[in-house]
Amino acid sequence: MAEILHDQDIDLVFETDTYHGGATLFFASIMYQYRYNASTKNVRPFKIVTMDMTEDARAFINRYPLLASYITFIPHGSLTEAAKSIVNRTFIEMKPTNVFISLDGDHYAESVYDELVYYQNYLPNIGNYILVQDTRLSNKWHTMFCAESKLGGPCNGPQEAVNWFLKNEDQGRFISDPGKEYLFSTHHNGWLKKIAVYISLSSLCVYENDTFRC
Repeated sequence: MAEILHDQDIDLVFETDTYHGGATLFFASIMYQYRYNASTKNVRPFKIVTMDMTEDARAFINRYPLLASYITFIPHGSLTEAAKSIVNRTFIEMKPTNVFISLDGDHYAESVYDELVYYQNYLPNIGNYILVQDTRLSNKWHTMFCAESKLGGPCNGPQEAVNWFLKNEDQGRFISDPGKEYLFSTHHNGWLKKIAVYISLSSLCVYENDTFRC
């Protein structure tokens, strides 16, 4: 994740399910370093928008005031109207250059799929990523997520959501990028890279060799 943040000069992160805020502070600490200009002692604007249904993370994040000033914490579920309103307003006001999205909320298939359908709209550029975390939970050894089959199965976890999204929803705009998994990953097939953008309902444009082909 740090590599993507740095290499793409990400200036806006959306994270679902803050939990205690460890990943949120990780994002902020990495982004602060590459957005900071040592010569001018200025920090180029950046923001992490993170959300959870409980307030537990707020106190922990606020223990680090320098980083907390770049974090917007939303005490609501990722698909509530309250969260959507803040996400949309932040995106419009910031006009971000590059966005990274981490989906780490409810890991059941339909919940993950719904997040994918909604949050895909906030990747502005070809090459930006959505990370669907913990796809390894979609394994027969995990009784919680494989007690039933959803979205084409065989389990009811994040991998089913990814498969269903790529097959039925993304319309050729995303691919799973195994190049981000390196030697080991708990997010197998979960690194979704944006490779195309719709210009109109009838025209799909693909970015290849530094040019758009429509």
